Amino acid sequence: MPNLLDAPPPTIAPAPRGRSVVDSSPERVADPPPPRPLRVTVEMYHRMIEAGVFVEIEGRRVELIDEEIVEMSPAYPAHAFTVDRVADLFRSCIPSGWSVREEKPLRLPRSEPEPDIAVLNRAKKFWVSRHPGPSDTLLVVEVSDATLQLDRTRKARIYAAAGLSPYWIFNLPDRVLEVRTDPHPTADGAAEYRTLRTLGEGETLTFTLAEREFSIAVADLLPAVDAPPDGDGETRRADE
Repeated sequence: MPNLLDAPPPTIAPAPRGRSVVDSSPERVADPPPPRPLRVTVEMYHRMIEAGVFVEIEGRRVELIDEEIVEMSPAYPAHAFTVDRVADLFRSCIPSGWSVREEKPLRLPRSEPEPDIAVLNRAKKFWVSRHPGPSDTLLVVEVSDATLQLDRTRKARIYAAAGLSPYWIFNLPDRVLEVRTDPHPTADGAAEYRTLRTLGEGETLTFTLAEREFSIAVADLLPAVDAPPDGDGETRRADE
């Protein structure tokens, strides 16, 4: 039996040109791409609702924004007050055959947001079997406190992409009304509003919906600076 110690040394393959024989460090592996959010179509979102998927998160509201399920911010008192006030004002001045919906879905191509207020060109009875879409919507309104950044960016883009105009944001921290109009596609395939008008408390907004003119004082839509006592003997700001 041959002695293993007498075996010839193993053959060492020549190193590739340009690399040192003693360089045994592994080659760098490219970082994997970051995980992408799971895209949910409007149809999938409806099936999830019908299957009771969101029942387990009772008390937490969600909406579909650009095929992504997003949790909605809780409504603070000033927010809820402003939504009620604006909706009541619109109901008092819109013509017969129109309707106002509060915090209910709009069906858009890739989203199903729930704007704080939507003024629609059909009466309530039309929404028994479907949600209103862009062709039904005359005005969309968001009341913004903690959601201001979201309402100015992602929601503005999906509303612009759907051609919804005008789009109003009641900016409660700054106590102004932001009016966005003229939605237009952008070079990257998205959309944006090309016109922004900001109105303060001392201004009056005149606007047209379906060839009808309206005039509203901004101060009539914002919560009062001083709210009544809340029961503990202290007077607090309505938007705190």
